[in-house]
Amino acid sequence: MIMSKDLIQDVGHKSVGQWVRLKGKTREGKTQIKEHGTRWLITEIRGASPVMPENFRLLIRSEKKTGEFNMIPDYELRWITPMDDKNFEVM
Repeated sequence: MIMSKDLIQDVGHKSVGQWVRLKGKTREGKTQIKEHGTRWLITEIRGASPVMPENFRLLIRSEKKTGEFNMIPDYELRWITPMDDKNFEVM
């Protein structure tokens, strides 16, 4: 298991526009991976501070357009907490 500060440094060195790989931990997470794939693009980073690692969050979007918004294919967006997300593990 990666320690919290190490995870922030590992994932925190990435920036908006870079890709992360996810692994599903729960049934919901595994279903999301099956539907949207393992590669997700970082679109926003919040709370990337070693002082308060519990606030570290990533807004990510799926690699493929899989959902629909007003009948137009769209990406899946979601916030994750890389250190302790209940549904996903950052690989």
